[in-house]
Amino acid sequence: MIIFILQEIINIFQSVLNLEAFRRGNMHSFKKIALYSFTIFMVSLFSFIQSPEGLLYMFDFYFIPLFIMIGAVCLSEIFKEGNRLFEDEIFTVNAYYYQY
Repeated sequence: MIIFILQEIINIFQSVLNLEAFRRGNMHSFKKIALYSFTIFMVSLFSFIQSPEGLLYMFDFYFIPLFIMIGAVCLSEIFKEGNRLFEDEIFTVNAYYYQY
């Protein structure tokens, strides 16, 4: 899962370097990061340990994947709004260009 998250982060950085930050791809990348982080959070809730006394079950909360998920969802919404504004600007410029 961490490799998938790193792959999405690399995709986001490449689009930012290409000056294409507010495209739909980044919004979807942040949503994928949120999904992967939530999956890591859910998997890390339960631990099973084999000991001489038997099988031990542990229930732990690791909040870092949860915080990463919340941050990725927030950034996804920010990039969604940026994409909407970018598309509105392109439409406005094209409408002005074709008007004259």
